[in-house]
Amino acid sequence: QMAVIMQNYAKAMGMTLPKVHNEKVFADSEKISGYASEAVKLMQMAGILSGKSGNIYDPQNTATRAEVSAVLHRFVELIISR
Repeated sequence: QMAVIMQNYAKAMGMTLPKVHNEKVFADSEKISGYASEAVKLMQMAGILSGKSGNIYDPQNTATRAEVSAVLHRFVELIISR
């Protein structure tokens, strides 16, 4: 859900997310909901989401405050750099 929220926010701001990384296929990618898979891909390729160690995205778990903070920090840095 966080990836979709961030993608929708970027779209509302008129932002086109850069593709600074190659697409990463997470080991648990089959657990990513269909409605969120494109947003996860775009956020990962933009460098906003990176997943967890072991090439895991862990989409069914709740994001910690630290994880949300890191995502917001990278998103704001991306906005400022543009």
